[in-house]
Amino acid sequence: MLKKLIGPFLLWIFIAPVAHASLVLDQNRVIYPGALDQSAEVKISNPTQNDFLVQAWAEDKDGRSQQDIFVDPPLSKIKGQHKISLRIMAINPSLVNKPQEQLYWLNVKEIPKIDKATNAAQLAIVMRTRIKILYRPKGVPEDMEQAYKNLEWKHNSSGLQVFNPTPYYITFDKVWLDNKKSKIIKADMIPPFSTTLMAKGSAGQAAVVNYTVINDFGDTSDVVQKNVH
Repeated sequence: MLKKLIGPFLLWIFIAPVAHASLVLDQNRVIYPGALDQSAEVKISNPTQNDFLVQAWAEDKDGRSQQDIFVDPPLSKIKGQHKISLRIMAINPSLVNKPQEQLYWLNVKEIPKIDKATNAAQLAIVMRTRIKILYRPKGVPEDMEQAYKNLEWKHNSSGLQVFNPTPYYITFDKVWLDNKKSKIIKADMIPPFSTTLMAKGSAGQAAVVNYTVINDFGDTSDVVQKNVH
């Protein structure tokens, strides 16, 4: 009896994490220009035959509740083979005068429809998609252009550090040391006007750093090669 119970339970544990969202967002990041009379839009497609409820909300850069950005509608229904739009609005007037980009997270949760006509047990897997909202205040140019090429790389007593002198959040695609793509180092995102330690100890003693970033369109940039000082 115990083996019969454990078997299906373990199978569910390993299958559930690799489940994929059914709904498709039309972009993998939202670039929001800073004029308060503007809003950003995200379109959601449902390529399946099933109906879903869609719950949408924004969180701050640390994944906590916030009162700067509002997503409308917060709850909606999307039918099979249909599309809906989410409108993202800045509701905090002070955002427009910030000196740098502000990072938020758009959360889209899809809730499958439960068939009430059946008495059989049903397992509903609720999936959540999460993408960045990059709010660009009025004083920050709307287009990031070549700003990502201005990162400054230096050695310090701890290893290799990078300084971002721009007002943008810069998201790395890949970073590798010297001219060896096998020497890839883990890199995610560096906030505006900040310094981050990228590699510790001897791993950070490279003379040259190569990197690519994710641009405004969600594509990978050209390779940038910088000397380490």
